[in-house]
Amino acid sequence: MSLIHAEDEPLWEALTSAHVADEEVLTLAFQDAYDQKITPEEEIIDRGLLSEEELAMLLSKNAGTVAVDPTAATLTEALLNTMQSPLAHKFKILPWADDGDTLFIACINPLRPLLQETLKNLLRREVQLLAAPASTLAAAINRAYGDLESHSVISDFTIVRDSDDDDDDDERSPVVDSAITQLVESIIMQAIRERTSDIHIEPFEHETQVRMRIDGTLVETHRQPRLLHNSICSRIKVLAGLNVAESRLPQDGRIEFRIDGRSVDLRISTLPVRHGEMICVRVLDRSGSVLSLDRIGLPEELVIGIRRQATRPTGIFIVTGPTGSGKSTTLYAALCELNVSTDKILTAEDPIEYEIDGIVQVQVHDSIGLGYSRLIRAFLRQDPDRIMIGEIRDTETAAMAIQAALTGHMVYSTLHTNDAPGAVARLLDMGVEPFLIAAAMNGVLGQRLLRKICDGCKAAYKPEKTEVEALGLGQNEVEAGFFYGRGCAKCNMTGYRGRVPIQELLEFTPEIKTLVLRRAPTSTIRQQAVRQGMVPMRLQGARLVVTGVTTAEEVLKYT
Repeated sequence: MSLIHAEDEPLWEALTSAHVADEEVLTLAFQDAYDQKITPEEEIIDRGLLSEEELAMLLSKNAGTVAVDPTAATLTEALLNTMQSPLAHKFKILPWADDGDTLFIACINPLRPLLQETLKNLLRREVQLLAAPASTLAAAINRAYGDLESHSVISDFTIVRDSDDDDDDDERSPVVDSAITQLVESIIMQAIRERTSDIHIEPFEHETQVRMRIDGTLVETHRQPRLLHNSICSRIKVLAGLNVAESRLPQDGRIEFRIDGRSVDLRISTLPVRHGEMICVRVLDRSGSVLSLDRIGLPEELVIGIRRQATRPTGIFIVTGPTGSGKSTTLYAALCELNVSTDKILTAEDPIEYEIDGIVQVQVHDSIGLGYSRLIRAFLRQDPDRIMIGEIRDTETAAMAIQAALTGHMVYSTLHTNDAPGAVARLLDMGVEPFLIAAAMNGVLGQRLLRKICDGCKAAYKPEKTEVEALGLGQNEVEAGFFYGRGCAKCNMTGYRGRVPIQELLEFTPEIKTLVLRRAPTSTIRQQAVRQGMVPMRLQGARLVVTGVTTAEEVLKYT
């Protein structure tokens, strides 16, 4: 007992009274904690003597309080303002509730009288400590106040400005308060670490809301006082090389920098709204290696089919799906496999998401008249073997793509439709003649991204009959049940972490081309595609549900 620090004696007594382990084991655990410069609570959890939740329950019982779930807290701006971010991170605490007389604070161990007294003196008010699981508490603190590590300055910014930008540098170089600089950098760093695809900074009458799209879902991460909004916008616009004085018109810019040895590209878009300027930031991690088709999570039969289409010498291969469905990633994976010295590959992109050695990539600039159709005309004079068009947006681009395919080139592109058979109707709506579609098209790949169940909190359940039938499965196929994520600190209590693609490949056989020439409806084309071997996206998703990769809810939502 003499080896135990005085501040840890209440913890020692709680553990020994509950007979968590022999005193010899506990003494060794405490001593190892002191030697490693970690808390005894961390050592108890690391040794597996108690789980985080069990420790919180034990400590709350001994403190005469309750254990709380930090994710269930209603963290209003007033409540968060009761303490500053450095204090919350230093003591690993989170304000839980405030009744006007007492501030209730979630912490790992409420049996620390010195902590309670210190907080009482620092905050100058009565304080009551409540126990909370360590990992859940840490995640809640980061979400409320930002990751502590993210407050470090982002180094090696390379500001990228368009060569035709003639604005005076002095005009767009206001002095920005260092606190605003750190806040902006904190938001960016958090977005990168949480694998965010987009950051949304949205002004309202009394506050500014920051949301991040993580695994395809928007999550609110920050709320800031409205008075800070203009400074936040100015800082981002300075970094992106935009005109700070212009707030009435939309602007687009770019920030390029390296962080942790990685190259990250931020595409900035501003939009004037009711209470100021809204900013959307697309986060592109261009340093990540582009995966091959074998490594992006596709079934073997689909990989074989995509390769069969992509390696053909002429024609058009299109990937369809909504924004953010991984269309570009699939095309990049295919192009990387086709990137050989004997073929010349040109791409027209907006934006260039990955830089690939050996492939000539061109950025679209609509503002100066350099659009997709004009680039394709220029490409055809450069003797290419394969051409990638970032997106078929209009009739002129579609016509030029077909012309390129019919003159002996292989063309790859994307299109916004709900499924693969719908690409035919979309092209017809653009005014493309059926005989041109039938002559040029090789295949269409429909794609979606579904959220994967978090491995840290996956649990099984018995599905309802209606759920099984909606997926097109039989009861004998779901004997092991379905799975879902209960929510944990690893996945920020969402139950999901990461995403997996589901796809359907429509190959233009003579039968499909005959239907196109007859302007057959999409449903008829789909039925024929299934008869000739196309596996619909819903069925692919159902297979992932049975194997525990995703949930039935995700599949039914997106297919």
